[in-house]
Amino acid sequence: MSTINRLRNIKKEYDLIIIGGGIYGATLLWEATLKGLSAILIEKGDFCSATSANSLKIIHGGLRYLQQLDLMRIRESSKEVHILMNIAPHLVHPLPCIIPTYRQLNKSKLAFRFAFKLHDLISFDRNIKTDPEKQIPSGKVVSINELHNLIPELELSGITGGALWYDAQDYNSERLVLSFIISAYNRGADAFNYMEMRNLIIRKGHVIGIKAYDILSRQELEIYGKILVNSTGPWMNRFNEHININHKESQFPFAKAVNIIIPRSFSNCAFGLKSIAKVDDNAQYNRFIFFVPWRGATMIGTWYFWHNTSPDDITLKPNEFFACMSEIQNIFPNANITSDEVRFLHLGVIPVERNSAKEKFIIKRHHSLIDYSRTGGPDGVISVLGVKYTTARNVAVKTVDFVSKKLGKKLNSSNSEPDHLIGGDIKCFDEFLQIKKASNYHMLTDRTIQHLVMNYGTKYNEIIELISDNKDLGELVPGSEEAIKAELLYSMKKEFAYTLSDLLLRRTDIGSLGKPNDETINFCVAFMGKEMGWSGSEQQDQIKSLLKVYKRLSEN
Repeated sequence: MSTINRLRNIKKEYDLIIIGGGIYGATLLWEATLKGLSAILIEKGDFCSATSANSLKIIHGGLRYLQQLDLMRIRESSKEVHILMNIAPHLVHPLPCIIPTYRQLNKSKLAFRFAFKLHDLISFDRNIKTDPEKQIPSGKVVSINELHNLIPELELSGITGGALWYDAQDYNSERLVLSFIISAYNRGADAFNYMEMRNLIIRKGHVIGIKAYDILSRQELEIYGKILVNSTGPWMNRFNEHININHKESQFPFAKAVNIIIPRSFSNCAFGLKSIAKVDDNAQYNRFIFFVPWRGATMIGTWYFWHNTSPDDITLKPNEFFACMSEIQNIFPNANITSDEVRFLHLGVIPVERNSAKEKFIIKRHHSLIDYSRTGGPDGVISVLGVKYTTARNVAVKTVDFVSKKLGKKLNSSNSEPDHLIGGDIKCFDEFLQIKKASNYHMLTDRTIQHLVMNYGTKYNEIIELISDNKDLGELVPGSEEAIKAELLYSMKKEFAYTLSDLLLRRTDIGSLGKPNDETINFCVAFMGKEMGWSGSEQQDQIKSLLKVYKRLSEN
């Protein structure tokens, strides 16, 4: 999508202006569009380039909330897993998860048998009218021998067996966010990455729009709307400065969330290992570090550290990295994981409870929806602060309902539960995948076909059409074993990719497991540079920006 004249179709006024292009802004744009609102979303960087890109790729089914007996959240999470697998079946798939059991009653096989029965009761309808590949089996306990077979390197001392259940895995979280945005765009919404809000336009105590700056075309513009929703996540406190408000209900502390990727796989299951973290000289608390299989590698996390500085340039301090690696070696010693194996650090900034102690993080459990007119600010502007990737769509439904009341406007019924996202019109995923492998007329390998189907779903056919017009586009990207050149062109033509980082980190998955080799980077920047008209120095700047993403360990 060219940067030339990209602003020409902006409407005179929208029902809804959304600031922030992470999972919460993306689902809000989708839900608003389905309900008949005219909406625009702007994001100062690329879509899903910040906290929403940092996750263990797990869509939680709600089992973790049994400990607090939060039955409503269990029901909500189970429903969202079902919905996401239905509307994006190529991107969201069942994931087996397991943790060891112990002799203590609350961590015993007996306790988990009861928990699984209760979870089945609460989520009784989770498999109704569901693709067989998307069925979520009942949880069960397994013997110590079965646990050893699933995690051979695990030290079994003190362990009695395992508790096995199913959540879901988001194969490509960046593309899921993008799918919500492009699906809304295809239905008439507007969406712009690399557009920054500079100021609010306030008239008679009411926010009527924003002054924005389009970074790509270097144009200033005004965008008018009846309601403004801020969904900027960790930038929320900075947003509050625009309305000169310091109300405690509008201010939140944040923590840095850390996940690590290593290029080894230990199990087909995601597994959690208990860590006893020291709080002070007299107290400790239990938590789990999870090891999640993903594309032949393993994601490990999550760790939390206080983050009191800007979320723009987030890095991990050496002592924080040392703490993460020490904990891995402590809880999983037989795996012999070393710091040299780390290929990528995923960092994000998430809200924590206001009463969190310095040594122990209490992650915010519920989203916040703030109407500034009730806290001394102007009317017509609200903030939504989310806490879980899993429930973003559900929060979007509630937010749009709130917006409709503010507008005094009766909206269409939402179809976001049955409506498929772009690429997701697939009744049976396994059957669809096998058909594509069997009908391959372009000499693509099964690995490449699976890669394309998992990332693009039914849009696979549009990739094939590009190859039909130019067979060279069916060739592998140099240095990749599955990605093809057609994806690079498709990302630029159809998916708002404007930078090398967009291309390698968030449209294709070429750079998502770690830094690509120099051959791959040089080919991709030359390929994209030809389409974008970049000079040699501009190409070098693009490479520098990409490499900065892989240098997240600070020197201080």
